[in-house]
Amino acid sequence: MENQGRIEELLSDALKKYDQMLEKHDITNARLENIESRLGNVEMELFKLNLQTTSNTRAIIDLADKLPIIFEHEKRIVKLEGTVFK
Repeated sequence: MENQGRIEELLSDALKKYDQMLEKHDITNARLENIESRLGNVEMELFKLNLQTTSNTRAIIDLADKLPIIFEHEKRIVKLEGTVFK
């Protein structure tokens, strides 16, 4: 009888610990789902930033291609001002 009581006590403790483990498992799963959701949001934002960076790079290259024209206009304006305000 004494052994059966001890066995029941050990089984009861094992079940309590198992319940605690399941509870911790559920908490861990909830945290993991939250992290996965946040990671998905970060990935989407990173994708958007990459698109914007690509667009900005193209705009910078277009401006760089137009710099000689701008400098040529400046030279013409300076020459024109020199003639007009002589």
